[in-house]
Parts: sequence; C-alpha cells; structure tokens
Amino acid sequence: MDFLEERVKYMDMDLDKKRAEYHCKNSYTTLDGIPTWTEYSKHLRRIQPYSGYKVDKKINNKVSIFVGDITTLEIDAIVNSANLSSFLDGAYFRVDGPIHRAAGESLAAECISLKGCPTGEAKFTGGYRLPARYVIHTVGPMGEQPDVLRSCYLNSLILAKKKGWKTIAFPCISTGSYRYPREKAPHVALKVVREFLENNPYVMDRVIFCLYLQADVELYESLVQNYFPL
Repeated sequence: MDFLEERVKYMDMDLDKKRAEYHCKNSYTTLDGIPTWTEYSKHLRRIQPYSGYKVDKKINNKVSIFVGDITTLEIDAIVNSANLSSFLDGAYFRVDGPIHRAAGESLAAECISLKGCPTGEAKFTGGYRLPARYVIHTVGPMGEQPDVLRSCYLNSLILAKKKGWKTIAFPCISTGSYRYPREKAPHVALKVVREFLENNPYVMDRVIFCLYLQADVELYESLVQNYFPL
C-alpha cells in the first residue's frame, strides 16, 4: 500500500478503530484534556502586571500551554520542526524523529513526495498513526533570524486556516540544534499567534504551545502573560 492509500485509509477510519492504531496506544490527549491559558494560569505562582496588550478573555481561551509529547495530541494538526533532509531522503532528525516514528513509514514517503520545503514556509502531510489528523512541516532558521522564524509560525497558521483546521500545536521551532536563542524565540512565536488571533477571531479554536523541557515551560509561563495578559 503506497502512502496515498494509507493516508486515505486513516482519514476515512472510524475514530474508535483509528485510536486502536495509535502508536501511543491509549496515552493520547484530546482537546478537552488540554487546559486553556485562562485555566492553566490559575496554578501560576506569580501573575505579572499589565503588559501593553489588551486583556481579551476570548483570545486567552484560544491559547494553551501543554507540557508533554506532541505526538500524543488528538487534534487537527501538529507542527513538525523539520530538517531539510527529512524531505529529501526520509532521514529523521530532532523533532522529526518522534513524529516519524509515531506516524509510521508512510509519513517519510509523503515527505519525500513534497520535494523539499523552503526555510520559513510550510507544507502538510497526513498524520497516519498519529492522533493528529495532519502534520504541518516547517523548516526553521539556523541561528537567530526572527523574520524567518516568524514566517514558520505564520505560514503554518495560514495553512491551517486555508484547510479549515481549528486546532494546531507548535513545538519550540529552531531552539534545539538550530541554535535559535531559547529565551528569544518565544517572543516571536507569541507575537505571531497573538496578532493572528486578533486578526482572525473566528478561525482557530485552539493554538497550543507544546513544551517538553522545563526551561521552556518556565519561559512560556512568564512570557505568555506578556502577550496574553490575565
């Protein structure tokens, strides 16, 4: 079975049957299990003062911090911080590795068929054995290039909007071996998402910042308050 047949199979599969195929087994997380920023913030020890952005409860309820494995999220689309070679020869690197392993071999085959993805742009594939229906692939910048990083987040959101997807999860794009400064990247991500939600109030139900490292959790818990004040 080629990847197109495999993709259609999973797209058309009954949810209960598909859940039985998940690589993560029963360890998937539905949207109901992901607190909104409003809910999450209730457990923060320190609430920061007004930041300059307007308090908007509707927008705050469209944003989430999720601490855990992005490959377990049962949502419309997860974003893969891809490596260029993963489109060309199926090699697995960084975030690519867990996503490819969870989705199965057909994901690599479909990535190769995309014939590359320019840095800062976004393309999509099926999710296969992932709980997420689709994977958005974007290639982040090497080092600190805020305009390129901004394009990664914005083009992913625009793609989701075009496809009618309502839920999307982002990893920390380029902050690993691509060496974008960890403390600076969230400012780019949060500003893009804030502006997108302001300009597209009815497009997304939830934008999720999926974090794994404790250092990222601490950064986002502080910085989200600046862009999505309580």
